[in-house]
Amino acid sequence: NDMTADFLSASPNPGAITFAPTPPAVMPNAPDVGDGLRAYWGVLHAHSTYSDGAGPPDYAYAVARANGLHFLALTEHSHDLDAARWNELALAAQRATTSAFVGLRGFEWTHRTLGHINVFGTADFASRDDPAADTLEEFYAWLGAQANAIAQFNHPYWPAFDDFAYRAELSRTLVL
Repeated sequence: NDMTADFLSASPNPGAITFAPTPPAVMPNAPDVGDGLRAYWGVLHAHSTYSDGAGPPDYAYAVARANGLHFLALTEHSHDLDAARWNELALAAQRATTSAFVGLRGFEWTHRTLGHINVFGTADFASRDDPAADTLEEFYAWLGAQANAIAQFNHPYWPAFDDFAYRAELSRTLVL
């Protein structure tokens, strides 16, 4: 393979084989915030070496667990993905998931001038490099056709996403 799943690309030891940190013996409890609700701690937007992150997917999930998070979503730039990496991200998320931690797989559709959108819950991904999804309208059409997708705006540029114009067809999908 291209070895992006095997080595760190930045500090603390670039080029070295990665060894996952040991998770804590007891994961932190999710505090009760009232009315039977609990607060879970995690990150919904992170990258691994599959896009511009510093560590491989398994390592990223292990570091999140070792630091007491309850979940981590790896949302790689979709223009850096191919089918093999997309499938490996799903497997890495499954390997990371325990009764106390959830590994999530998503992707970040990254437009060159409009902004970025994270997408979760899809079997496939859409890329700005795909002529069928390289404009916002085409991507929104793709996103609207995904039955289980949940999406979020991510660090947009200005003017961004048609000034965040409401799109009724995405009201149940683009919710974060």
